[in-house]
Amino acid sequence: MTNSRLLIVRMVGLCLMLMGLVVAVPAQAQADNFPVFGNRTRILDNLQYNPTGEIIFPSVIRIADHVSNPLGAYYMYYAPHDAPGGIALAYANSPSGPWIEYANNPVIGRTWSPHYNVSHVSSPDVIWDSATNRLYLYFHGENSTTRLATSTDGITFTYDKVVVSTANFTGISEASYARVFRHTMPSRGNTYTMLLMGNNSGTRRIYLAWSNDGRNWTTQPTAFISPVSSEGNQLSSANFFPWNGRYYVVYHSNNGNMHATEVDVNFNVLRRAGTFYDSVSGFPDDAKASSPEFLTVGSTLYMYYATGPRLDGRLAFATANITAPPPFDSIVDNNSASGVTVSGSWVASTGAAGYYGSNYLHDNNAGQGQKSVRYSPNLPAAGTYEVYGRWAAHPNRATNVSFDITHAGGVTTRTVNQQVNGNQWYSLGTFTFNAGTSGNVLIRTTNANGYVVADAVRFVER
Repeated sequence: MTNSRLLIVRMVGLCLMLMGLVVAVPAQAQADNFPVFGNRTRILDNLQYNPTGEIIFPSVIRIADHVSNPLGAYYMYYAPHDAPGGIALAYANSPSGPWIEYANNPVIGRTWSPHYNVSHVSSPDVIWDSATNRLYLYFHGENSTTRLATSTDGITFTYDKVVVSTANFTGISEASYARVFRHTMPSRGNTYTMLLMGNNSGTRRIYLAWSNDGRNWTTQPTAFISPVSSEGNQLSSANFFPWNGRYYVVYHSNNGNMHATEVDVNFNVLRRAGTFYDSVSGFPDDAKASSPEFLTVGSTLYMYYATGPRLDGRLAFATANITAPPPFDSIVDNNSASGVTVSGSWVASTGAAGYYGSNYLHDNNAGQGQKSVRYSPNLPAAGTYEVYGRWAAHPNRATNVSFDITHAGGVTTRTVNQQVNGNQWYSLGTFTFNAGTSGNVLIRTTNANGYVVADAVRFVER
């Protein structure tokens, strides 16, 4: 089991970069190979506790891994969006249901003396903390405050504390809709990571926090991911989605769809990865899909999510078959946390369009033969991989840039013209590689007749 969730995959730059500097890479979207979901099914339509006639924000855990004699193997927590809210529980013996409403909902209400008395509580999110052997349930109430309650059985809760609020961030009036997951950022040495929504002067953005114990949190005060025009102008309910050796943050926007942003292991933003899930206009999505939660059981990936317009939400799930995993696809960028070796003096730039990630390097058309950048992926298995290079083309670029590909059979040099074929993944050929980091691509400036760009290299299993 992973993080107590039967392989729950939690919907899974250089601090925050201005979003205007994150260049869209349309050709890359297909390479992400996101799961294709079908079998959409509405759940929990007829409830005894539903004071507002709508529910949102499902959070699912395989409770049978942690609790003796639970009501069912799986617990799902959810809540009405609007006042009075209330954290509710349903249970099932299969991840596909049928889901049965707990008879004494809500398990957490809007008043809890002497701890708080608020208009509503909502957006539950649960993890199992193995250090304390307790269920941690995060929820908001009011919208400015995210709180924590704990339990040994998933039904009876003990209030713990406020974990984050608007006071921990810069210029926001809401700090809510948090998802917490086990992920260590090597640069921070944390155990848990949190993604949450902050309302910044009417614009909802994604914010970031991290913790060693799930109770005491450090925050990044400024926005982590902000809206871009291709997605909509409001973002919320982000989750972590590790997939195919890469890391994504998935969130919904006010255009009704879920979108993804790729990050590195330290949660530096790399790029916008496009639409993750395109909601259907009819049943059960009703043109909106939000607050995704993921669970993997065997070869089936379950996505639980909220559907329908704001204040008229319902819950649904969809499934994707992941029996045959997508081919390994690794991108090493000039800003990657590992796998890049820079020799000599290079200049970071965003001056020409078409680069990958936050910027690219150029040699300033000086010191030819004294500079290089080596890209070394960590390949999971020996096999055949197609190698691609990427650069920002411009008339001042060299037409004879050397790319040395080190593979199992030796070293092959490709000479490329960087005045053309920018803003795309340009194939350098297909080669056999050993597992690990011995394979690499070296960009050299030897005898270059113009500016040399070192941006990103991609390895795709064939």
